[in-house]
Amino acid sequence: MKIRNYLIIFFISMILLYLAFRQINFFQILKIISRPQIVFAGLLFLLSCILQYFVRAWRWGILLKKYKTDLKLGMLFKSTLLGFFISYTLPGRLGEFFRPIYLAQKEKISKSQALATVVQERILDALFIFLIFLCSLPLMSSQMENILLRKLFVLVLAGSAMIIVSFLLLEIVLRTRGEAVLKKVMLRLFFFLPARWKEKIIAILLKFILALRFDLNKKDMINYLLLTILFQLCIVPFYWLLNLAFEGMKLSFPAIAVYFMFIYIAAAIPTPGMAGSWDFASRLALTELFAVSAEVAVAYTLFAHFLVILFPIAAGFFVFWKEGLNWKRIKQTGSEDALS
Repeated sequence: MKIRNYLIIFFISMILLYLAFRQINFFQILKIISRPQIVFAGLLFLLSCILQYFVRAWRWGILLKKYKTDLKLGMLFKSTLLGFFISYTLPGRLGEFFRPIYLAQKEKISKSQALATVVQERILDALFIFLIFLCSLPLMSSQMENILLRKLFVLVLAGSAMIIVSFLLLEIVLRTRGEAVLKKVMLRLFFFLPARWKEKIIAILLKFILALRFDLNKKDMINYLLLTILFQLCIVPFYWLLNLAFEGMKLSFPAIAVYFMFIYIAAAIPTPGMAGSWDFASRLALTELFAVSAEVAVAYTLFAHFLVILFPIAAGFFVFWKEGLNWKRIKQTGSEDALS
Protein backbone atom coordinates (compact mmCIF):
# COMPACT_ATOMS: atom_id res chain seq x y z
CA MET A 1 0.00 0.00 0.00
CA LYS A 2 1.33 3.43 -0.93
CA ILE A 3 2.16 6.08 1.67
CA ARG A 4 -0.59 8.29 0.24
CA ASN A 5 -3.21 5.61 0.96
CA TYR A 6 -1.93 5.19 4.52
CA LEU A 7 -2.23 8.94 5.04
CA ILE A 8 -5.80 9.01 3.67
CA ILE A 9 -6.87 6.19 5.99
CA PHE A 10 -5.11 7.86 8.94
CA PHE A 11 -6.86 11.16 8.18
CA ILE A 12 -10.28 9.46 7.96
CA SER A 13 -9.61 7.64 11.22
CA MET A 14 -8.66 10.84 13.04
CA ILE A 15 -11.80 12.66 11.86
CA LEU A 16 -14.05 9.78 12.95
CA LEU A 17 -12.30 9.50 16.33
CA TYR A 18 -12.82 13.22 16.90
CA LEU A 19 -16.52 12.93 16.02
CA ALA A 20 -16.89 9.88 18.26
CA PHE A 21 -15.22 11.35 21.36
CA ARG A 22 -15.87 15.08 21.17
CA GLN A 23 -17.15 16.81 24.30
CA ILE A 24 -16.67 13.73 26.48
CA ASN A 25 -15.45 13.64 30.10
CA PHE A 26 -13.12 10.63 30.12
CA PHE A 27 -12.89 10.56 33.91
CA GLN A 28 -16.63 9.89 33.92
CA ILE A 29 -16.12 7.18 31.28
CA LEU A 30 -13.57 5.40 33.50
CA LYS A 31 -15.94 5.67 36.45
CA ILE A 32 -18.72 4.01 34.44
CA ILE A 33 -16.53 1.19 33.09
CA SER A 34 -15.00 0.36 36.50
CA ARG A 35 -18.32 -0.76 38.00
CA PRO A 36 -18.20 -4.44 39.11
CA GLN A 37 -21.19 -5.58 37.03
CA ILE A 38 -19.58 -4.15 33.88
CA VAL A 39 -16.25 -5.86 34.58
CA PHE A 40 -18.04 -9.20 35.05
CA ALA A 41 -20.10 -8.75 31.87
CA GLY A 42 -16.88 -7.77 30.09
CA LEU A 43 -15.23 -11.06 31.07
CA LEU A 44 -18.17 -13.00 29.60
CA PHE A 45 -17.97 -10.88 26.46
CA LEU A 46 -14.22 -11.59 26.18
CA LEU A 47 -14.80 -15.34 26.50
CA SER A 48 -17.34 -15.14 23.68
CA CYS A 49 -14.77 -13.31 21.53
CA ILE A 50 -12.23 -16.09 22.13
CA LEU A 51 -14.78 -18.77 21.22
CA GLN A 52 -15.62 -16.91 18.01
CA TYR A 53 -12.12 -17.52 16.61
CA PHE A 54 -12.23 -21.26 17.30
CA VAL A 55 -15.65 -21.53 15.63
CA ARG A 56 -14.53 -19.33 12.71
CA ALA A 57 -11.45 -21.51 12.12
CA TRP A 58 -13.45 -24.75 12.37
CA ARG A 59 -16.07 -23.42 9.97
CA TRP A 60 -13.42 -22.20 7.50
CA GLY A 61 -12.07 -25.74 7.33
CA ILE A 62 -15.42 -26.91 5.89
CA LEU A 63 -15.07 -24.52 2.93
CA LEU A 64 -11.46 -25.63 2.41
CA LYS A 65 -12.21 -29.36 2.65
CA LYS A 66 -12.73 -29.73 -1.10
CA TYR A 67 -9.12 -28.60 -1.66
CA LYS A 68 -7.51 -30.48 1.24
CA THR A 69 -9.29 -32.91 3.55
CA ASP A 70 -6.71 -33.22 6.34
CA LEU A 71 -6.35 -29.57 7.41
CA LYS A 72 -5.62 -29.32 11.13
CA LEU A 73 -7.81 -27.06 13.27
CA GLY A 74 -4.66 -25.69 14.91
CA MET A 75 -3.32 -24.46 11.56
CA LEU A 76 -6.65 -22.89 10.65
CA PHE A 77 -6.81 -21.21 14.06
CA LYS A 78 -3.26 -19.84 13.74
CA SER A 79 -3.92 -18.49 10.26
CA THR A 80 -7.16 -16.88 11.43
CA LEU A 81 -5.46 -15.19 14.39
CA LEU A 82 -2.62 -13.91 12.21
CA GLY A 83 -5.09 -12.50 9.69
CA PHE A 84 -7.06 -10.57 12.30
CA PHE A 85 -3.90 -9.45 14.10
CA ILE A 86 -2.65 -7.88 10.87
CA SER A 87 -6.07 -6.36 10.03
CA TYR A 88 -6.28 -4.82 13.51
CA THR A 89 -2.76 -3.38 13.53
CA LEU A 90 -2.34 -2.22 9.92
CA PRO A 91 -4.68 -0.16 7.71
CA GLY A 92 -6.27 -1.59 4.59
CA ARG A 93 -7.60 -4.92 5.93
CA LEU A 94 -4.43 -6.67 4.75
CA GLY A 95 -5.12 -9.57 7.08
CA GLU A 96 -8.03 -10.68 4.89
CA PHE A 97 -5.47 -11.42 2.16
CA PHE A 98 -2.69 -12.66 4.42
CA ARG A 99 -4.87 -15.25 6.18
CA PRO A 100 -5.65 -17.43 3.12
CA ILE A 101 -2.27 -16.83 1.46
CA TYR A 102 -0.37 -17.85 4.60
CA LEU A 103 -2.47 -20.99 4.99
CA ALA A 104 -2.10 -21.84 1.30
CA GLN A 105 1.69 -21.54 1.51
CA LYS A 106 1.83 -23.75 4.60
CA GLU A 107 -0.60 -26.39 3.33
CA LYS A 108 0.40 -26.36 -0.36
CA ILE A 109 -2.99 -25.44 -1.77
CA SER A 110 -3.97 -22.84 -4.35
CA LYS A 111 -3.85 -19.29 -2.99
CA SER A 112 -6.65 -18.10 -5.26
CA GLN A 113 -8.90 -20.94 -4.06
CA ALA A 114 -8.04 -20.23 -0.41
CA LEU A 115 -8.83 -16.54 -0.94
CA ALA A 116 -12.15 -17.47 -2.54
CA THR A 117 -13.17 -19.33 0.64
CA VAL A 118 -12.60 -16.15 2.68
CA VAL A 119 -14.81 -14.24 0.23
CA GLN A 120 -17.47 -16.97 0.56
CA GLU A 121 -17.23 -16.80 4.36
CA ARG A 122 -17.66 -13.02 4.39
CA ILE A 123 -20.61 -13.12 1.98
CA LEU A 124 -22.46 -15.81 3.96
CA ASP A 125 -21.82 -13.95 7.23
CA ALA A 126 -23.10 -10.72 5.71
CA LEU A 127 -26.32 -12.40 4.51
CA PHE A 128 -26.84 -13.99 7.92
CA ILE A 129 -26.32 -10.68 9.74
CA PHE A 130 -28.61 -8.92 7.26
CA LEU A 131 -31.27 -11.56 8.00
CA ILE A 132 -30.97 -11.01 11.77
CA PHE A 133 -31.30 -7.26 11.22
CA LEU A 134 -34.37 -7.59 8.96
CA CYS A 135 -36.05 -9.99 11.41
CA SER A 136 -35.43 -7.52 14.25
CA LEU A 137 -37.07 -4.55 12.53
CA PRO A 138 -40.74 -5.65 12.95
CA LEU A 139 -40.08 -5.67 16.71
CA MET A 140 -38.95 -2.04 16.57
CA SER A 141 -41.92 -0.38 14.90
CA SER A 142 -41.64 2.69 17.16
CA GLN A 143 -38.18 3.49 15.74
CA MET A 144 -39.00 2.90 12.07
CA GLU A 145 -39.74 6.59 11.54
CA ASN A 146 -36.11 7.39 12.33
CA ILE A 147 -34.41 8.51 9.10
CA LEU A 148 -31.12 6.85 10.10
CA LEU A 149 -32.76 3.47 10.52
CA ARG A 150 -34.74 3.80 7.30
CA LYS A 151 -31.55 4.56 5.35
CA LEU A 152 -29.87 1.54 6.91
CA PHE A 153 -32.87 -0.62 5.99
CA VAL A 154 -32.64 0.45 2.32
CA LEU A 155 -28.86 -0.13 2.32
CA VAL A 156 -29.22 -3.64 3.75
CA LEU A 157 -31.98 -4.57 1.30
CA ALA A 158 -29.93 -3.29 -1.64
CA GLY A 159 -26.81 -5.08 -0.43
CA SER A 160 -28.66 -8.36 0.10
CA ALA A 161 -30.26 -8.18 -3.34
CA MET A 162 -26.96 -7.36 -5.03
CA ILE A 163 -25.15 -10.28 -3.36
CA ILE A 164 -27.90 -12.81 -4.11
CA VAL A 165 -28.40 -11.72 -7.74
CA SER A 166 -24.62 -11.69 -8.40
CA PHE A 167 -24.17 -15.24 -7.19
CA LEU A 168 -27.29 -16.52 -8.93
CA LEU A 169 -25.98 -15.08 -12.20
CA LEU A 170 -22.57 -16.64 -11.58
CA GLU A 171 -24.18 -20.01 -10.88
CA ILE A 172 -26.35 -19.78 -14.02
CA VAL A 173 -23.38 -18.89 -16.22
CA LEU A 174 -21.21 -21.68 -14.81
CA ARG A 175 -23.97 -24.27 -15.12
CA THR A 176 -25.10 -23.35 -18.65
CA ARG A 177 -21.98 -22.25 -20.47
CA GLY A 178 -19.26 -22.68 -17.91
CA GLU A 179 -15.59 -21.91 -17.90
CA ALA A 180 -15.33 -21.35 -21.66
CA VAL A 181 -17.57 -18.27 -21.56
CA LEU A 182 -15.64 -16.73 -18.67
CA LYS A 183 -12.35 -17.38 -20.43
CA LYS A 184 -13.64 -15.77 -23.61
CA VAL A 185 -14.77 -12.66 -21.71
CA MET A 186 -11.43 -12.38 -19.93
CA LEU A 187 -9.48 -12.72 -23.16
CA ARG A 188 -11.35 -9.66 -24.45
CA LEU A 189 -10.89 -7.73 -21.20
CA PHE A 190 -7.14 -8.35 -21.08
CA PHE A 191 -6.44 -8.04 -24.81
CA PHE A 192 -3.77 -5.39 -24.15
CA LEU A 193 -1.56 -7.64 -21.99
CA PRO A 194 1.41 -9.66 -23.31
CA ALA A 195 0.46 -13.29 -23.98
CA ARG A 196 2.53 -14.80 -21.13
CA TRP A 197 1.01 -12.42 -18.54
CA LYS A 198 -2.49 -12.76 -19.97
CA GLU A 199 -2.51 -16.56 -19.70
CA LYS A 200 -1.29 -16.52 -16.11
CA ILE A 201 -3.74 -13.81 -14.96
CA ILE A 202 -6.70 -15.50 -16.65
CA ALA A 203 -5.78 -18.88 -15.14
CA ILE A 204 -5.61 -17.35 -11.63
CA LEU A 205 -8.90 -15.45 -12.03
CA LEU A 206 -10.70 -18.48 -13.44
CA LYS A 207 -9.55 -20.60 -10.53
CA PHE A 208 -10.70 -17.91 -8.10
CA ILE A 209 -14.14 -17.41 -9.74
CA LEU A 210 -14.82 -21.14 -10.03
CA ALA A 211 -13.90 -21.52 -6.34
CA LEU A 212 -16.60 -18.98 -5.42
CA ARG A 213 -19.33 -21.52 -6.17
CA PHE A 214 -21.13 -22.79 -3.07
CA ASP A 215 -20.92 -26.45 -3.99
CA LEU A 216 -20.77 -28.05 -0.54
CA ASN A 217 -22.40 -31.45 -0.10
CA LYS A 218 -25.50 -31.73 2.10
CA LYS A 219 -23.59 -32.78 5.24
CA ASP A 220 -21.02 -30.00 4.97
CA MET A 221 -23.74 -27.45 4.22
CA ILE A 222 -25.63 -28.43 7.38
CA ASN A 223 -22.42 -28.36 9.46
CA TYR A 224 -21.51 -24.97 8.05
CA LEU A 225 -24.98 -23.60 8.83
CA LEU A 226 -24.89 -24.96 12.40
CA LEU A 227 -21.44 -23.47 13.00
CA THR A 228 -22.62 -20.15 11.57
CA ILE A 229 -25.52 -20.14 14.04
CA LEU A 230 -23.07 -20.95 16.86
CA PHE A 231 -20.77 -18.20 15.60
CA GLN A 232 -23.59 -15.64 15.63
CA LEU A 233 -24.64 -16.80 19.11
CA CYS A 234 -21.17 -15.75 20.25
CA ILE A 235 -21.76 -12.19 19.00
CA VAL A 236 -25.11 -10.37 19.27
CA PRO A 237 -26.32 -12.09 22.51
CA PHE A 238 -23.12 -11.02 24.28
CA TYR A 239 -23.41 -7.45 23.04
CA TRP A 240 -26.89 -7.56 24.56
CA LEU A 241 -25.65 -8.98 27.90
CA LEU A 242 -22.89 -6.37 28.06
CA ASN A 243 -25.42 -3.62 27.37
CA LEU A 244 -27.55 -4.77 30.33
CA ALA A 245 -24.66 -4.00 32.68
CA PHE A 246 -24.67 -0.31 31.71
CA GLU A 247 -27.03 2.01 33.57
CA GLY A 248 -28.85 4.16 31.03
CA MET A 249 -28.78 1.56 28.23
CA LYS A 250 -30.51 -1.79 28.79
CA LEU A 251 -31.64 -2.00 25.16
CA SER A 252 -33.82 -4.87 23.97
CA PHE A 253 -32.32 -7.76 22.01
CA PRO A 254 -33.78 -6.54 18.66
CA ALA A 255 -32.37 -3.07 19.37
CA ILE A 256 -28.88 -4.53 19.92
CA ALA A 257 -29.23 -6.50 16.65
CA VAL A 258 -29.95 -3.21 14.86
CA TYR A 259 -27.07 -1.51 16.70
CA PHE A 260 -24.72 -4.32 15.61
CA MET A 261 -25.73 -3.74 11.99
CA PHE A 262 -24.46 -0.17 12.26
CA ILE A 263 -21.02 -1.15 13.56
CA TYR A 264 -20.80 -4.11 11.14
CA ILE A 265 -21.17 -1.80 8.14
CA ALA A 266 -18.87 0.87 9.64
CA ALA A 267 -16.18 -1.75 10.25
CA ALA A 268 -15.83 -2.09 6.47
CA ILE A 269 -13.90 1.21 6.49
CA PRO A 270 -10.31 -0.11 6.47
CA THR A 271 -8.92 1.77 9.46
CA PRO A 272 -6.47 -0.18 11.69
CA GLY A 273 -8.37 -1.91 14.47
CA MET A 274 -11.58 -0.23 13.22
CA ALA A 275 -10.31 2.93 14.96
CA GLY A 276 -12.80 5.72 14.43
CA SER A 277 -15.17 3.82 12.15
CA TRP A 278 -16.51 1.54 14.91
CA ASP A 279 -16.49 4.32 17.51
CA PHE A 280 -18.35 6.91 15.46
CA ALA A 281 -20.98 4.44 14.22
CA SER A 282 -21.52 3.09 17.73
CA ARG A 283 -21.99 6.51 19.32
CA LEU A 284 -24.22 7.65 16.45
CA ALA A 285 -26.52 4.63 16.70
CA LEU A 286 -26.78 4.68 20.48
CA THR A 287 -27.39 8.40 20.86
CA GLU A 288 -29.45 9.19 17.74
CA LEU A 289 -31.49 6.01 17.46
CA PHE A 290 -31.84 4.84 21.07
CA ALA A 291 -31.46 8.12 22.99
CA VAL A 292 -28.58 6.86 25.14
CA SER A 293 -26.56 9.65 26.78
CA ALA A 294 -23.25 10.49 25.07
CA GLU A 295 -21.11 9.45 28.05
CA VAL A 296 -22.81 6.07 28.48
CA ALA A 297 -22.70 5.49 24.71
CA VAL A 298 -18.98 6.26 24.57
CA ALA A 299 -18.28 4.12 27.67
CA TYR A 300 -20.04 1.14 26.09
CA THR A 301 -18.35 1.80 22.75
CA LEU A 302 -14.83 1.99 24.15
CA PHE A 303 -15.25 -1.05 26.41
CA ALA A 304 -16.79 -3.28 23.73
CA HIS A 305 -14.25 -2.15 21.12
CA PHE A 306 -11.36 -2.89 23.49
CA LEU A 307 -12.69 -6.36 24.27
CA VAL A 308 -13.27 -7.20 20.59
CA ILE A 309 -9.68 -6.48 19.53
CA LEU A 310 -7.91 -7.61 22.74
CA PHE A 311 -7.75 -11.36 22.08
CA PRO A 312 -6.88 -11.35 18.34
CA ILE A 313 -4.14 -8.75 18.89
CA ALA A 314 -2.63 -10.44 21.96
CA ALA A 315 -2.90 -14.03 20.67
CA GLY A 316 -2.09 -13.00 17.10
CA PHE A 317 1.07 -11.24 18.25
CA PHE A 318 2.14 -14.41 20.09
CA VAL A 319 1.63 -16.51 16.94
CA PHE A 320 3.35 -13.83 14.85
CA TRP A 321 6.40 -13.99 17.15
CA LYS A 322 6.39 -17.79 17.49
CA GLU A 323 6.22 -18.29 13.71
CA GLY A 324 9.23 -15.99 13.23
CA LEU A 325 7.30 -13.57 11.02
CA ASN A 326 8.18 -9.95 10.40
CA TRP A 327 6.47 -7.09 8.61
CA LYS A 328 8.78 -7.36 5.60
CA ARG A 329 7.89 -11.02 5.15
CA ILE A 330 4.17 -10.20 5.43
CA LYS A 331 4.53 -7.63 2.66
CA GLN A 332 6.30 -10.22 0.48
CA THR A 333 3.61 -12.83 1.21
CA GLY A 334 0.98 -10.46 -0.04
CA SER A 335 2.81 -9.38 -3.16
CA GLU A 336 4.98 -12.16 -4.53
CA ASP A 337 2.99 -14.57 -6.64
CA ALA A 338 0.07 -13.66 -4.42
CA LEU A 339 -2.71 -15.73 -5.96
CA SER A 340 -0.91 -18.37 -7.95
